[in-house]
Amino acid sequence: MALSSMAGLARRSFAPLGLRRFSLLAAYESKIRAEGFLPDACQTKCLNRLEELKAALLKPDSKAATTPRGLYMYGGVGTGKTMMLDLFHQEVTAAGLSCERQHFHEFLQAMHRRLHLLRKRVGPQQGLLARLAEEYKEEFPVLAFDEAHVLNVGDALMLRAFFEAYFKAGGVMVATSNVAPDDLYASGINREVFLPFLDALKDRCDFFEMQGRHDYRGRAVEAGRFRGTYLWQDGDMPAIGASSPDGFRGLREALSLPEGSSCVQETVDVDVGFGRTLRCEKTWTYTTGCDATGLPETQRVVQFDFDELCRTATGPSEWVGLAEFSDAIVVTGVPHFAVHDEDCARRFTTFVDIVYDKQRFLVVTADVSPERIFSKFVEKYAGDELPSPSSATRPPAKTAPEEPTRQMKMPAHGLGSGRHGVVFQRPKQLQYGASGAYITTASAATDEEEAPVPHAVSTTRTGGMANRGSGDLDKVMTGIVMEDTEWVEWSATGLLDASLFDLSPVTTDTQVTDKLLPFRRCASRLFQMQSRKLDLNEA
Repeated sequence: MALSSMAGLARRSFAPLGLRRFSLLAAYESKIRAEGFLPDACQTKCLNRLEELKAALLKPDSKAATTPRGLYMYGGVGTGKTMMLDLFHQEVTAAGLSCERQHFHEFLQAMHRRLHLLRKRVGPQQGLLARLAEEYKEEFPVLAFDEAHVLNVGDALMLRAFFEAYFKAGGVMVATSNVAPDDLYASGINREVFLPFLDALKDRCDFFEMQGRHDYRGRAVEAGRFRGTYLWQDGDMPAIGASSPDGFRGLREALSLPEGSSCVQETVDVDVGFGRTLRCEKTWTYTTGCDATGLPETQRVVQFDFDELCRTATGPSEWVGLAEFSDAIVVTGVPHFAVHDEDCARRFTTFVDIVYDKQRFLVVTADVSPERIFSKFVEKYAGDELPSPSSATRPPAKTAPEEPTRQMKMPAHGLGSGRHGVVFQRPKQLQYGASGAYITTASAATDEEEAPVPHAVSTTRTGGMANRGSGDLDKVMTGIVMEDTEWVEWSATGLLDASLFDLSPVTTDTQVTDKLLPFRRCASRLFQMQSRKLDLNEA
């Protein structure tokens, strides 16, 4: 249904008639009885605040002078933030209010998709994000998303423009995060452009820190509720042939596949939006029975090698599409990530986030234990060990906040297009190698050929339009870069081997925590999956 045609439904949903209105605490108590976990005083307090928000949203007078304040819940892993969000979404939608609930990655992809459709509908013009936000508010007076975490400068700019307009239109946001609001985008490039969003967030949302006494994610594992399995030791590795994933008895159990259920292998192109597809060479469809109308009920299992899934041009759009298509996903050959593998490692963490949120069963085979899989990045950014869970919620007292800088400078080298470009202060862990590539301090200690040199040649591809040689390796500009150079270029073309993550700041404990948070969250989920030992001896 088009955005405009949904607007009336959204407006009328403020005053539902004849729909059930259970309290959030009643739903919480019912969940406790069903799943057997311990109640938590902090969660109860949070639910009381969400109940107040729900009551304000459902007032019969939808033309109130003031819009209710949203809620931003933050805290360590396993404290119940997602459960709070899901209970809120469950009860407000049951009461008739239009509320969109998505994972943060999925929300960003939905923004891109809707912006693309809006641009096709009205043509390119200024203020499209603001118009998109107004249409969003008409369809969804409340937006609820899980695991907000901003690392990408493009996402930061989109969020700022979108939510400034969404809040102005009267929209309400409910979100969860491992990051305290003041620490959002702490390690991002040009953070000052994101600060107005933080001001809007403080103006329109209350903040609630989840300080639960229990790791409920770990409790779920103890109770036998698994989201997948992680295998890395030689004795645990399954002998899976190319023809079927049936070596995983636990996979059948997780999907409730009856013994003897038939299986058909095929190659499927999965629609992932924007007119693109993701090819699944190994797709198995199991027939589990028939529904009430006599149509067959099926479960789908897909299998990918890690390189297929995370070393190619894939992203959240592909993984959301894959998770919506399948019931279980098998990923083989996940490596012990090297220090230069940050791009594909971050793709993998995003993939795990999405599959976990969609509650699909995930099977991973890897080279090392989950505690070690991201160890090279911990050494690169933190030196020895990953920050503790509590450090994900607030900066250490000893760390003074950095003043945002709006300084831009022009380097004397690079910028082959001859245009102005943005440069950034060189992080401490970067040095220039003899080949002209950027290298990190960690890699410099182990790679003799790329040892730091006092003077190095920096090589850039030419910029500008494609017909002027954009990206042509045969057309380069070179310049002498002094070892103590503090400012380096970052542009759409980039410098040889430079990473956006390498160029973002990690000079404070808060920035290091921000940079490592996705790795820490992913490792936590993989560790819990490791607790599940599948029976691999089924004939």
